[in-house]
Amino acid sequence: MKFLFLSKNNFLSIICLLLLNLPLFSVETEENEWRKFFLSPNKKEFSEYARCLLSSDICEQKISHPFFSGKLGLFVTLKKSNQIRGCFGAFHHNSSEFLTLLKEYMQSAKKDDPRYIELTPKEFSQTAIIITLAFGLQKVSIDKEIDFKNLGIYLSSLNKVYVPGEIRSLKSFRSIMSENSSKEVFTFQAITFTIPKEDK
Repeated sequence: MKFLFLSKNNFLSIICLLLLNLPLFSVETEENEWRKFFLSPNKKEFSEYARCLLSSDICEQKISHPFFSGKLGLFVTLKKSNQIRGCFGAFHHNSSEFLTLLKEYMQSAKKDDPRYIELTPKEFSQTAIIITLAFGLQKVSIDKEIDFKNLGIYLSSLNKVYVPGEIRSLKSFRSIMSENSSKEVFTFQAITFTIPKEDK
């Protein structure tokens, strides 16, 4: 039996080549994986899990989901009869455990958003759940025309986030901006997944 002995330099060269050929899991790759996931058959299992989180503090289902690095923003929005009833999330998280964050933000959207009337348990089945994954935070001029339907808004001085579609008109935006003393506005891109209300 013959053995191949490599010098230290040759060994390091091989390692470098291997590393260069490894696929890098970038934020862009992560975004694409989530887009595919929300179009795949797995979205049904995910939808059931999210609806369980809305109605209960304990959900024991085991579900699979794409890699979550913690670098994407995550927001949960609750909507009933075309009206927002709660929204909670963050751009930066204290964990990269997606399901842990989803549960935390779901509970906060349900109970801790003072801007909206809190949902009652009887309303859960008639409430749509919108999951938003955010990226591409960018400062913009307040004079620039903003696509409120497809872009989210972040007001840093107020620490307020509006997911795409939450601001309905320029009039609403101007009303919100009257409270924003620094006038700093950031937009962000988003992947949104809507879980419709139950058919009851």
